[in-house]
Amino acid sequence: MAYDLLRYNQVTQAQFLKPICCTVPNYPTSPINLPKWSQFARTICNVNNIARCRCKHNSDNREVGRQLKNIVTVVRNELSTIFSSFAGAILVFLSLAIWRTFDNTTFIFVQICTSCFLVYIGLMIFRISGKKNIFVNRELAVVAISFIIITSFALNIDRSRSVFVLKWVNELSISSSVQIEEIAEFKNLSPLDSAAVAQRLDEQKQLGMLREVGDGYELSLLGKIFIKLASVIAKVMNLDGFVKA
Repeated sequence: MAYDLLRYNQVTQAQFLKPICCTVPNYPTSPINLPKWSQFARTICNVNNIARCRCKHNSDNREVGRQLKNIVTVVRNELSTIFSSFAGAILVFLSLAIWRTFDNTTFIFVQICTSCFLVYIGLMIFRISGKKNIFVNRELAVVAISFIIITSFALNIDRSRSVFVLKWVNELSISSSVQIEEIAEFKNLSPLDSAAVAQRLDEQKQLGMLREVGDGYELSLLGKIFIKLASVIAKVMNLDGFVKA
C-alpha cells in the first residue's frame, strides 16, 4: 500500500515536471530518478511565483501612477478654471466700469447681467474663430464664476447695509471706538433701524471685520483693507449707494 502511494506520487510529479524536459538537458523522465530533481522543481516553481509577484507589484505601481496622474490633471484643470474665472471677472469689471462711467442710473444688477452676457458672446467668438486662449472650453464656467464675484463685490458695496455699517464705523472711530448710540445719532436712525445696526455690528465682529474695544467698536485690519477696496471700487464704478450712505 505504501509502495503504491509512493509510486503514484512519483508518477504525478513526473507529469507535472514533464514540460521542463524541453528546456533542461538530460532531464530524467523516469519516476525513479525524480527525487534528486525535486529540489530543482521546487526552485523553478519559486522563481515563477516570485516573477508573478513582481509582475503584480509592477502592475500595482503602474495603477497608482495612473491614479496620481489623473489627480494631477484634475487639479491642474481646476486651477486653470479658477485662474480663467478671475481673468474673466476682470473683463466683466472693465466693461461694467466703462458702462457705469456713462450711465449710473440703470439698476446695477441689470448692468452686471448684460456685461456677463456680452463677455460670454465675445469668448464664444474667439472660440469659433479658432484662436487659442485661456478661456477655451471654459466659457460658461468662467462667466458664471465672474458673475458671482462681481455681484458679491459691486452689488453688496452699493446696496448692503452691512457694508454701510463698516463705513460708518470707519468714519466715526478715527480717534476712538464708536458705540451703537453714536451711529444712531450720526445717521438719525429709528429704534428699529438701531436694532438692525446692532445685529450687523455683531455679524461683522464674527467675520473679523470689527473688533470690540471697551464699550464700542472699531475696524480690524481686515475691515480697514475691505473699506479701502470698497472705496476704490465705488469710485471706479460710480456706486452712489456707497458714496451717499
